Amino acid sequence: MVDAVHGARGRCAAIVVNPGAFTHYAWSLHDALAAFDAPVVELHLSNPDAREPWRHTSVVTPVATGIIAGFGGLGYRLAIEAVATWVTASPTPPGGPGTAVALATGAGAPPHLGPPGASKDLITAMSVSTNDLKNGMTLDLPEGLFGVVEFQHVKPGKGGSFVRTKLKNVRTGAVIERTYRGDEKLEQAIIDKREMQYLYADSGDYVFMDNTTYDQMQVTGAALGAATRYLKEGDSAVLQMYGGEIVGVDLPAAVELEVTGTEPGLQGDRVSGARKPATLETGHTVSVPLFVNQGDRIKVDTRTGDYLTRV
Repeated sequence: MVDAVHGARGRCAAIVVNPGAFTHYAWSLHDALAAFDAPVVELHLSNPDAREPWRHTSVVTPVATGIIAGFGGLGYRLAIEAVATWVTASPTPPGGPGTAVALATGAGAPPHLGPPGASKDLITAMSVSTNDLKNGMTLDLPEGLFGVVEFQHVKPGKGGSFVRTKLKNVRTGAVIERTYRGDEKLEQAIIDKREMQYLYADSGDYVFMDNTTYDQMQVTGAALGAATRYLKEGDSAVLQMYGGEIVGVDLPAAVELEVTGTEPGLQGDRVSGARKPATLETGHTVSVPLFVNQGDRIKVDTRTGDYLTRV
């Protein structure tokens, strides 16, 4: 890695370095990066500050222009976009305009992104024109994080074009309508979606394991919201992260859960439409038909919380 950094001097306009474990003790890497007179982005798969204490010290940070750690997914691409901004602002980048960005990689796992510190705004949000909005895109607005549900481009006979939008609050689910000028710039939030497995509960929190990096993360029940009603140990879920926080949870449309408590079922009463409460293995209570018994497994819609069928 040190040889790669030295080889980039005079040839590359910036370095994105994923130093792995070398981050915490390899002062030779620090010296090599200090001698590289151009932007340096320190990139980590996970957030070192959220892990063991010995990981909290980095020999790279003192010479890094910015840090990306712990958000996942788009780390390398966003890091290169960040250094492209810095290089463009520099009148004489090493090697001249348009030269390559060196990737000095010390870990083979997929990248994770995140920007603790001053580089946060640069890394986690990018400007997007209202002309380029797409359904499902997430926007960082003054009112909070919103997903684009619908949009319509309008070109009136007189005056400038505009865009009507229907937006859904990522955290609360509330839907609002906003109208923007054509080609107005908004901040697109880069949501990191990580597939994780729920391992166990710990003092009211939920411990997950990243299915890619095997890092473990402790998440509060409040951050998971209604998803806790349907999660049991061993289940997988996609956690949506932004700015180091859980902003949403994607579950399968339906899950199978065991009924751990309900009144005895009534045989033959399948069409009356009568219902009774049933407690599931997660502790959540749903309304079920009278014929469902304790010990039965049922399928529940995670979007509405409704009983679907007995398995």
